[in-house]
Amino acid sequence: MKHSCKKKKPFIQSNNALISYPIYLLVAIIICSAALILILYGVQYLSNETSRQQIEEIIQKITYEVETITAYADSGTVQRMKISLPHEMTFLCFGGKPNNSTCTNSNDQRNHDITNLIYYKMKNGQEFYQYSTISFIGETKDAYALLTPGSYDIIISIEAIEMKSYAKIIIP
Repeated sequence: MKHSCKKKKPFIQSNNALISYPIYLLVAIIICSAALILILYGVQYLSNETSRQQIEEIIQKITYEVETITAYADSGTVQRMKISLPHEMTFLCFGGKPNNSTCTNSNDQRNHDITNLIYYKMKNGQEFYQYSTISFIGETKDAYALLTPGSYDIIISIEAIEMKSYAKIIIP
């Protein structure tokens, strides 16, 4: 039996590498780009969730202090607290949700029935709500307590207005 073997051209003299190499390179670039996009999306999501957890912890810290003050102290009691809000949020509003969703105190018809609402908005557009057992006010009875990203040394005081206790949050 005779074997017929064709002699193959050496790889260097073959044109196969010239044709298939750019295709393999293109596929590798597409796969790496897709993986990079997924990694960046995951990092951004993780950053947003970390910031959201930070905000939730700050809200919990403030509401715990307010509830403790109202349970064990008289009206007029003042407490100072240092907080630092992340830059991934737009604002944090104690005492209701404004009509214009920007938490400005300008000519807003404030709903006094939901003064226990804590509302915050992230820069990516997500909005979150939380309720407290305590009602909040800002500098005046008709104002929200508005906090934007940054560090604050806030003053919390308990005030009795019209037979109801309010936690007044002042930003010096």
